[in-house]
Order: sequence, then C-alpha cells, then structure tokens
Amino acid sequence: MKTQFALPNEEPTDCDIEITTEHSASSHGRPVLVTENNDVIDPMSWTFHTIVSATPEEIAQLKALGLHTHHI
Repeated sequence: MKTQFALPNEEPTDCDIEITTEHSASSHGRPVLVTENNDVIDPMSWTFHTIVSATPEEIAQLKALGLHTHHI
C-alpha cells in the first residue's frame, strides 16, 4: 500500500507499506506494518499516515488490527 506520512506543519513523505508476519517485530502471527526501509510502524506513528492506495484486503487487515483507514 502507499501512504503519506506527515507530522503537523511538515510536508508529507510518500511511503510504501507492507503488512506482514515475516518480520522480527511480528509475534505469534500478528501482522505488523513495515516500510520499504524495513522499519516497523507502531500504532501511534500510524496516526500520522494517510492512505493513498490500498487493496481491499489491506484495508480489511488494517481494520482487523484496529488501525484507521483514512484515505486521501
């Protein structure tokens, strides 16, 4: 999925995000969000992301994780 990350009063940054269980931060099969740089996005950081594009499956996974699905 593609998102834009923006802190208040800063220009947004484009990000490629993957939802995966194949990362060391994933525990007991719970998916995590990972950037193209292999950085994990925690729920607090996710609040600064706005979805640019995502598949219906990715939206369903985000909802299952209890994360927002705000789109541009």
